[in-house]
Amino acid sequence: LKAKTEGARLYEKAESSFKKKEITKLIREQDALEIMYYLIASDMSVAEEEIEMFDSIGHELDPDYGTYRNDLIARCNAEIGGISDSDEFYDVVDEQVNRAILNSQNSDEGSIRPTVLLWDLVSIAFAENEYSANESRLIRSVARALGIDASVLKEMESTIQTMMALNKEENILKAADRRYSEVEPFINEIADRK
Repeated sequence: LKAKTEGARLYEKAESSFKKKEITKLIREQDALEIMYYLIASDMSVAEEEIEMFDSIGHELDPDYGTYRNDLIARCNAEIGGISDSDEFYDVVDEQVNRAILNSQNSDEGSIRPTVLLWDLVSIAFAENEYSANESRLIRSVARALGIDASVLKEMESTIQTMMALNKEENILKAADRRYSEVEPFINEIADRK
């Protein structure tokens, strides 16, 4: 009986370690935006397309975004500025992202679901049509910290890649040297697939 009890206890312990629960606490807007900016900077370069996406999301998340945007970016840059070693740079970015997640988890002021934050991060990472190794690594770290299953992240990445491919195909058709009536059925099919 004792061996069975010990075995049952070990089984329950093992089972609970494999069951990760998504953190249900909401993320504060400014913490989410800091995480997004650190993602943009994680590959040691800031692309215009990423900043445009960042600003678009910022205005959507918080009507007051414009009042603190520059200060937020300056604070983030102050933490990572002057670091030239890429490994050290990534480590500092990762530390700051984890700090922002922890700050948000210790607050009752959040309004952003963890999966929405993850979607925004993946969207920003693909904004310049290049998903760097550091961006991928940081997004996976955020997903783990928020308790989001890796399969959810994989589905988000696949969805965005599909949307990008459809947009590219649509742009090629629109730029084709053919009458619109010839390409319209294809463009409509793409719109239906979106």
